[in-house]
Amino acid sequence: MENIVVKTEDIEIYDDDFDVAISEACAKFGIDDLVKEGQSRWKAVMHYVGKRVFPDNGVLKDKSVVNIEGNYIPTNCNRYNYNILNILCDYYIQLSRQYNKLISSVAFAEFVNIPIGTINQWGMDARGKGLSATGSEIWKKLQDDREDSLKDKAVDSGNVMGVFQVGRREFSWDMPGVRDNTIQERALTASELPKLGEIKQIESEKD
Repeated sequence: MENIVVKTEDIEIYDDDFDVAISEACAKFGIDDLVKEGQSRWKAVMHYVGKRVFPDNGVLKDKSVVNIEGNYIPTNCNRYNYNILNILCDYYIQLSRQYNKLISSVAFAEFVNIPIGTINQWGMDARGKGLSATGSEIWKKLQDDREDSLKDKAVDSGNVMGVFQVGRREFSWDMPGVRDNTIQERALTASELPKLGEIKQIESEKD
């Protein structure tokens, strides 16, 4: 029996919809094992999935309206349905873990076929209230889980220093006066020391 992921008045999306889209993308791009592919190819697959499952992202928009001071006609400023996007965000995060990929706002935007600028705007909204409050929560969830996935990548890849450089730039890892150390300090073994090209490769995959 198929498991339903999201259901609105306009659409019903099931696990199988995403599975089929991923399989089609892999066939199109000649991917045999998605787990072994890098971040760029993963984003290409997510782009395909978003266009395949949500060709019209209007189905992700909120249909309710509210009264806004100064407006004569109730509106919702064409906002997205944040409850639906929050469910899809959780699904995307688990999908990324399943395929051993870094969590990324860019990849999530591709996954749901919405502009990355919209998600970035949620991150800029520090008011904690109003129309984009839940959007900001989704953005924060993506950031928190991205940092956690970076830690996993450091352990799994063995390239601690390469991943650390990305974490330091994005999350201020090990920067006194900015935040507490995220990775426990210890002496690195010879096998953990960065090799030529490794840091560059990890940094190129940071999105």
